[in-house]
Amino acid sequence: MRAIVLAAAALAAAISALPQVAQAVIVDGGTLQTDGTNTTVDLYYFNLSQNGSFTPGLAELPVNPPPVSHPAIKLYRAGGPGAGMLVAAANATAAGHVTLNANLLAGDYIMVVSEYLLAAGNFGPLNPDAVNKVGYQYEFGISGGEDQYISSACDYTGNLNGTFTLKAGLPSCGATPLLPTYQPSVPEPDSFAVLAIGLLGLGTIFAASRLVPSRTG
Repeated sequence: MRAIVLAAAALAAAISALPQVAQAVIVDGGTLQTDGTNTTVDLYYFNLSQNGSFTPGLAELPVNPPPVSHPAIKLYRAGGPGAGMLVAAANATAAGHVTLNANLLAGDYIMVVSEYLLAAGNFGPLNPDAVNKVGYQYEFGISGGEDQYISSACDYTGNLNGTFTLKAGLPSCGATPLLPTYQPSVPEPDSFAVLAIGLLGLGTIFAASRLVPSRTG
């Protein structure tokens, strides 16, 4: 009975540590594992049905305080032309929890959870670059916008044997995650236009300079 009370208190403390912009939507919890060489990576697929400002966050369950984790979270688009594009990222500045704030378009997203450092484009199941390489339990949640517009899709946990396990999700979720191809950030179309105009202008100036007669002699 005492163990149940302590677990409930730990869960309540973790939830209170999540950002409180609006009522938190607790998506799921998990445990990152380590073998001293790799730390596992967990994936959370979710959908936003309208544009808005949202705050995903992760809090370590204080089962054995003080907190020991330095978690990292990275947010990617999961579908459409932007699938695999890194939208936002955050690394813990202090042990225990991390959050990020992002203005997001409606659509499907993947939140990738591991330890700092977590390289861009690493969708797991293993993270060899984790600094502390410690295992810990955590809760993952989202705040902001309107709660009714946030829906969980598929949750996967990474395993030290290099596989994923489906923890929870819709009937359409596969036994293994459908991972997009990572797309590095590229300049916006307007940036390309400005660059093209600049290069065209330089070319015109260069061509004109070759047509000016020499005045020497």
